[in-house]
Amino acid sequence: MVFPKRGKLCLHDGVSVREGCVRDGEQAYADFRLRPLGDRQKGRVALPPALRNAIIANNLTIDPALAEDASKQEARARRDDNREFYIGKHPHGVALVGFDGGVLSEIEERITAHEDARSVGGNLDFDITARRKHFPRTEPVPFDASGRFTLSPRMIQRGQLDGWAFFYGLGKLIEVWNPKLLIADPDGDEEMQEDCRILMAEKGLSA
Repeated sequence: MVFPKRGKLCLHDGVSVREGCVRDGEQAYADFRLRPLGDRQKGRVALPPALRNAIIANNLTIDPALAEDASKQEARARRDDNREFYIGKHPHGVALVGFDGGVLSEIEERITAHEDARSVGGNLDFDITARRKHFPRTEPVPFDASGRFTLSPRMIQRGQLDGWAFFYGLGKLIEVWNPKLLIADPDGDEEMQEDCRILMAEKGLSA
């Protein structure tokens, strides 16, 4: 398993987002925590508080296009529910990757730009492969005021989660790993593995 170098994460087919670059006025996802995954069949887990609060803040970011008009500053960004994020299969490992609605919009914009660049004579050439790999395989996940949410059986299977979930903030993205699989990976990120080991030791868990 080959991990991408920090700074850029290619989701699928060259569509990428910068891990450490957040949009103006937004908060970076910059925390890591180990959280218990309740009944595996139910898939209940809670976001770490710092990540939960950053998602809420980012979903409430005022649309820059409306900010110039003071009378419209109450109009929030295009997400109606501020307690929701998106999650999908990690493209470079047995894990999941989460992000807010702004990143999902960025993915759409990048795919559209790629389609526009390869279209000829005014005929739009949709990149069906990229769209299939991104949007149907990404799920919206609502969470409550304390950050609790439910992973679908499909996502639990894709991330091979069992017992615990290791959340790792990457600026614009949040990785979710099975801690034992992460530590056991010979090609894993060493610093990330060390962070995970420390948290596991604090909870009396063996790697």
